[in-house]
Amino acid sequence: MLKGKELGYAIAEAIKLKIASGAVSSKKEIADYFGIQPPSIHDWIKKGSISKDKLPKLWDYFSDVVGPEHWGLKEKPPVPSIEETSEDKDLLDLLGIEKNNLDFDQIEIIRAVMKIKKDHRPDLKKIVRRFADSTGKPKKNDVNGDK
Repeated sequence: MLKGKELGYAIAEAIKLKIASGAVSSKKEIADYFGIQPPSIHDWIKKGSISKDKLPKLWDYFSDVVGPEHWGLKEKPPVPSIEETSEDKDLLDLLGIEKNNLDFDQIEIIRAVMKIKKDHRPDLKKIVRRFADSTGKPKKNDVNGDK
């Protein structure tokens, strides 16, 4: 795995290739995908560091333009999976969302919110809907028939 300036250079090259491919139009669009501000992309490149929890998402996101060798890897490491609890299943059923329509970060956010606001499921439902909408992935209608 590349580190430091080499990783920063690899990120910059992957971004250029992603934009050149037409898959995205700007670094802002990339930052939005990762849930960060555009200056953070600049930091990734300049410092050559990215949080470890974002690495699998980075490899996956740029896999259409670069392979594992671009990151100094022999093969793409497996993406960590989330063990679904019965509470997760009940919550996703209540919200009318399938687990595969959410990514790792979104499920972790849902879990965190549920620990804090167990009494506020309607509020949580609105938050989750925004996440599902932002992914562009299809989702089921919710229990009220709303989108």
